[in-house]
Amino acid sequence: MSTITTRSGKGSPLTNNEVDNNFTNLNTDKAELSGATFTGEIVANGGIALGDNDKATFGAGDDLQIYHDGTNSYIDNAGSGSLIIQDTDGTGDIFIRPKSGQTAIAAYNDNTVQLAHSGDVKLSTTSTGIDVTGRAVVDGLTSSASIVGTSNSNSLGGTTFTSAISTVGLSSTAAISSTSNSNSLGGTNFTSNINVTGTATMDGLTVSGSGTSAIVNISNGIDNTPNRQLAISETGGSGFIYQLDSTGASGLFGQLAFATNGTERIRIGSGGDVSFYEDTGTTPKMVWSASNEDLNFADSVKATFGAGDDLQIYHDGTNSIIYEGGTGDLQLRGNGGSTTIMNGGGTETLANFGNNGAVTLYHDNAEKLSTTSTGIDVTGTATMDGLTVDGDSNLGSTTKGVQFTTLGTGSYKMVGGNSAVSSASFTIDAKAIDTAVLHLATDGVNHLSIAQNGDVSFYEDTGTTPKFFWDASAESLGIGTSSPSYPLHVAGEVGIELYNGTGGGNVLNLRPSLGDANKYNMSISSYDHSGGGVGPADGISINAFDGVSIATGSSTARQERLRIGASGNVGIGTDSPDTLLHLSDTAGGAVIRLERNDTTIASTDVYGEIQFEGQDASAGSAAGIRGKILGVAEGVTGEMALAFQTAGSYGSSTERMRIDSSGNVGIGISSGLTYPLTVKSDANNSYVHFVNSTTGSAFSDGSQIGVPSGSTDFLINNRESGNVRVFTSNLERMRIDSSGNLLVGTTDANPTNNNTNSAADSGIAFSGGQGWIANATYDETTAYFNRTGTDGTIIDLIKSGTPVGSIRSIAGDSIGIGTGDAGLRFVPWSNRIQPVDMDNGLNSDGLTGLGDTNKRFKDLYLSNGVYLGGTGAANKLDDYEEGTFTPTVYGTATAGTANYAQRVGTYTKVGNLVYLQAYVIFSSFTGTSEMRISGLPFTPEGGSYENHMGSIILHNIALPAGTVQVTPRALDGQTFLDLRVTVDNAGSTFVSCDAAGELLISITYRSA
Repeated sequence: MSTITTRSGKGSPLTNNEVDNNFTNLNTDKAELSGATFTGEIVANGGIALGDNDKATFGAGDDLQIYHDGTNSYIDNAGSGSLIIQDTDGTGDIFIRPKSGQTAIAAYNDNTVQLAHSGDVKLSTTSTGIDVTGRAVVDGLTSSASIVGTSNSNSLGGTTFTSAISTVGLSSTAAISSTSNSNSLGGTNFTSNINVTGTATMDGLTVSGSGTSAIVNISNGIDNTPNRQLAISETGGSGFIYQLDSTGASGLFGQLAFATNGTERIRIGSGGDVSFYEDTGTTPKMVWSASNEDLNFADSVKATFGAGDDLQIYHDGTNSIIYEGGTGDLQLRGNGGSTTIMNGGGTETLANFGNNGAVTLYHDNAEKLSTTSTGIDVTGTATMDGLTVDGDSNLGSTTKGVQFTTLGTGSYKMVGGNSAVSSASFTIDAKAIDTAVLHLATDGVNHLSIAQNGDVSFYEDTGTTPKFFWDASAESLGIGTSSPSYPLHVAGEVGIELYNGTGGGNVLNLRPSLGDANKYNMSISSYDHSGGGVGPADGISINAFDGVSIATGSSTARQERLRIGASGNVGIGTDSPDTLLHLSDTAGGAVIRLERNDTTIASTDVYGEIQFEGQDASAGSAAGIRGKILGVAEGVTGEMALAFQTAGSYGSSTERMRIDSSGNVGIGISSGLTYPLTVKSDANNSYVHFVNSTTGSAFSDGSQIGVPSGSTDFLINNRESGNVRVFTSNLERMRIDSSGNLLVGTTDANPTNNNTNSAADSGIAFSGGQGWIANATYDETTAYFNRTGTDGTIIDLIKSGTPVGSIRSIAGDSIGIGTGDAGLRFVPWSNRIQPVDMDNGLNSDGLTGLGDTNKRFKDLYLSNGVYLGGTGAANKLDDYEEGTFTPTVYGTATAGTANYAQRVGTYTKVGNLVYLQAYVIFSSFTGTSEMRISGLPFTPEGGSYENHMGSIILHNIALPAGTVQVTPRALDGQTFLDLRVTVDNAGSTFVSCDAAGELLISITYRSA
C-alpha cells in the first residue's frame, strides 16, 4: 500500500521531495492518505479503508459524518440542517435493515412506508391513515367519520378483530352503528379490550379513562412484548410525556417526565418523588419526597404568598428566612395553647408566648424575663441605662432593702429598712403642692426639714421643735428662734466679757470661748502710751493676737481697708503685708501720691522726691542721703522729668539717669534728649552691656552694643560663643552665628539641605568662612535678579578670574544660558529652547550639537515630534510606542467563543507605521462563517484602496480548495484583520471558522 504524505495541519505546504513522492505513490493501486484535500473526483476501484473513528466528512463544517467507533457504525448529521435519505429518480425503494435479510423500515416509491417487527410488517401508511397488523391497545378511540360494524361480533366497520373489544369510551362525530352482539359497536361503553388483528384505519384517536385503563401500551414492534413506554408529542416535538420501566431506555426506569419546548419541567420518579426543574430543565429546585412525605426547596428558592409575593420563606444557603416584603405586618398566630420558639433540635426553649398569659424569654433554656399582669418579672440581674418607676416598687423585699411608696398625689416616700432592726429607716418626702417638705430622719425621728420655699429647720433630739432656723426669703439665720429679725438673730444668752487687764481700764476681749479667760484674739482698752502702760491711760490700745484690721462700709457691707500684722507690718489693701508698708489695690493698682501744693511752678522746681538715707556713721561720709528719685519740672506748663541719683563711694548723691517729659531716657546725659534712649560717656566707651547668669557679669562677658571711645563706629559685640540674632514681630529674622555665617530667615547654616516641605525650609545663608551663598524657599521664588535698561548679562559665572558662563537677557523677553556659541535661549512666547550666541544674544543655526560620541544623553522624552534630516512635515517623527494587545478570533455570522491555549499580541509603532505580531492557539471555537482577528491596538488609516497586507502561518486550519496563499489584511478604518485567501485561477475568498487551530501573524500598516 502506497502512502500520500501531507503536513499534520491541513493545507500546509509540502517540500518538493514530498510532492514528487506523492505523485509516484499515486501510480500504485491503493494510496493511504493522511490529511489530504482533493478538489476533483476520487475514484477508488479497490475501496477506501478508514480506521475506527476515522470519519468521512461532508460539508464546509463537517456537517455530515460517516464512521465506525470500534463498536457501532454512524451516519451523523452534526450540522443544524436535516438528514435526508432519498431516491433521486423515484424508481427505487429505501430499506433500513438491522441485519441481513430483515427489513425494519421500508419506504417505497409508491409513497407507502412500512414498520416491521422481526421482519413482519406491523404498520403501513395509506392514503387515508395507517394499516396496523396485530393488536393496537388504546384507552379511547375518536373518529371524525362514521364507524359501522357490518360483520360478526368482533368486527368494526370493515375491520375484523380476533379478540374482544374493550375500552372505557368511544366517541365519534358521526353515527356509530353495529349489527353485532354485546361486544360490537352498538353502544359507547366497553368493559373489555379492543384487540385488533389486521389494519386499524382512523382519522384520529382519543384515549381517555382512569387508572390503568388510560394507559397506551405501544409494542416494541418486533416481538409484541410491551415495554410500557408512552410518548405523546406536540407538533414539531416541542412537548412530550413519557414513561419507561426497567426495560426501557434513557435511564429513567419507570419515571414520568413532563416537558415543554424540548425542556424538562416536571419528573415523577418510580417511588412517587416529584421534581420541579428551573428554566433550563437541568437542576430540580423543588422536590416532593414520597417516602419522607416532605417538600424540599433548594437554597434561595422561595415559597411566596400574596399577590405581590409579600410573604417569602426560604433558605439562602446560610440562614433560614421568613420575610414580610409588603407593607403589612408579619404575624405569628396560635389557637388554643401557647406559641413556642425553640432551637433546631427542639431541646431548648428560646421564647414562649402564652395564650392570654405570660410572654417568657429564655437564656440557655433558663427563664430570664416574663411578663405578668402588672409588669415584668426578671430572673437575675437587669442592666439598663436608666429606670423610670411609676407607682410603688421594691428593691429587695418588703422587709429588707429600699421601698419606693406612693404617699399621695405628687408625693413619694423612699424607705430603707431591715426587718432585724425595725427602727432603722429614713424618709425622703416631697409633694408637688405648696406644703411640700423634704425630711431627713433616723429611727423615725425627724432631724432636718427643707420646705418647698427653701427654709431649713434643724430639730432638737426629740424631733419636735426647730432650734436652728434659716429663713430663705429673709436671708436670716435664727438661733433659738424660727422667726429671725436680723441676719443673725440669737434668742437666748450671748456671752460678751469686758475684761479689766493690768494695762488699763475695762477691756473688750473677743475670745474663742467664754471659758478661755487667759487667751484673747483681740482686745480694745484704754492705754498709757507715754508711760509705757504704767501710768494713767492717755489713749486707746487695740491689741490683737494675729493683727489689727480696720474696715469701712455699712453694717451689712463692711470691707477691710488697713491691717497691722502680728509682725508690725502695715498693709493697705492687703491682709498679709510683707514689708513695713505694703500697698495693694485690685482695681487700678496701688498708688502713692506726692503732691507739691504750690500754685506757681518754675523750671527745675521739684514736685516731690523719694530719698534713700543711711545712718552708718562709722563709714564717715557713707552716712546721709545715698540716692534720690526726683520729679523735676522742665517748664512752666507742667512738663516734668524723673531724675535718678546715686552716690559713689564716699561721694554725694549725683544724677545718673533721667527720663524727660517726652519719655526719652538719658544715661550720662540730662538734656537734649531726642531719642528714646541716649547713652553718653565722655571718658569711656559708650556701650550698653548685656549679661545674664549664664554669660557671667565681667567686662569680657555677655554682649555689648555702642560707640567705642574716640571712634565713630557702631559696635555690636557678642563676647560669648553664641549668635547675634535679630527679631521682628517677635520672630527671629536674621542671625550671625558663632562661625561668622550670616543667616537670614533660617537657623540652618546650609538651608539647601532642608526638606520638610514647609515654611521652615526657607532662608538664606552667607558663609563667612567659605564665601558661598545658600538660599531655600517654600512655595516661593528662590531668587530675583533684575537688570534694567538694555539687554545683557544678568549673572556672570567666573572660575579663578576667568569667565566660564553667564545668564543674560535677550530681546527683553527671554534668557540665554551658556558661553560663546554653546548657549541656549529659552523663548516663552514660542515655547522653545533654541541655540544662541551668548556673546551678542543672536540666534545660532547649525553650530551647536547635543552630546558627543562618548558623551551621550540617556533618555529623551518628547510629547510631540522630532525633525530628522530636515524641517519639513515629511521629516517629522511624532510617535514611538511599544506594547501588547489581546488578539481575539471571531466569526462574522456568529462571533462565537474560543478556548485559548496561547494568545499573545505585540506591536511597535513608529510615527504612524504600526508593526504588529500575533500568536494564537485555540483548542475549540464556536464562531461561524468568515474568521477574523479583532483587538488591533490602532485603527488602520482610511482612504481609497487603503489595504494593509502581512504574512501568516496557519496550522490545523481548513482552507478552500485551490488555495495558493493566505494573507492577513488590515482594512482602512477597522480594528480587525481578515484572512484573505488567494485561489488558483479564481477570485479571492476568506478563511472560514474552524473548530481548532493555530495562527502566527505579522503585518505592518499605517494608523489613522
